[in-house]
Amino acid sequence: MPRLLIVDDEVATVDMLSTYLKLLGHEPLGAYNGTDGLVLVEVEKPDLLILDLMMPDIDGFEVCKRVRAHAEFAKLPVVIISARTDKDAIEKALGLGANAYLTKPIELGKLSREIKQLLQKKTDEPMV
Repeated sequence: MPRLLIVDDEVATVDMLSTYLKLLGHEPLGAYNGTDGLVLVEVEKPDLLILDLMMPDIDGFEVCKRVRAHAEFAKLPVVIISARTDKDAIEKALGLGANAYLTKPIELGKLSREIKQLLQKKTDEPMV
């Protein structure tokens, strides 16, 4: 069962996504700020990270950058979900190593397809 970490400061978003992802057969984990998200990445070693950009302590850009800088998690699939729709935010997130960028309100079907594709790609990669 794939473990997915959701990092978003909106409790309702984490709860809604957790419920949805459980229905799809995933094991969701939640963090409500960037600091806790980084700790959970190291402790829980999720299969995929769902990350909000605008958070009060460490923003999603910095979380993504730190995850990518850690050799063990350099290839961890990262899906950004954000209310920011501006080109600069999208380009910055993808430039920092995010695999996908989805805007809020979240289209659950699109999120599901993105997760499935990224998890499949991860399992297809040869182990080093």
